[in-house]
Amino acid sequence: MKRDLIKLASSSSAFGLKGGFNVKWHLLENREILKEMNKFYLISQESEEEKLVSLSSVQLHPKKCVLYFEEFSSINDVESVLPCSFYIERKSLPVLPNNQHYSFEYLDLD
Repeated sequence: MKRDLIKLASSSSAFGLKGGFNVKWHLLENREILKEMNKFYLISQESEEEKLVSLSSVQLHPKKCVLYFEEFSSINDVESVLPCSFYIERKSLPVLPNNQHYSFEYLDLD
């Protein structure tokens, strides 16, 4: 069965020495919603390797966001998969309140 994956973010650089990813967001307006998610599919753009990763912490900054995953503990671990993108299964996205929708849902309209 093919998964319905939604691209949430991409990263082309590490943050710090402890395995953080600097991320650029795609189709996720409310970054706070990350705190409700814990599993992502990481796909390396060079090797096209897909890996299920577990979010351990999030640092939200005004102009950027840094993600840490249990599977990455050093800058070398992170750099081994860069550049990469982060995906989530559509069915795993939290339901939004008050008739709100994700922007990608509008893009899917024909």
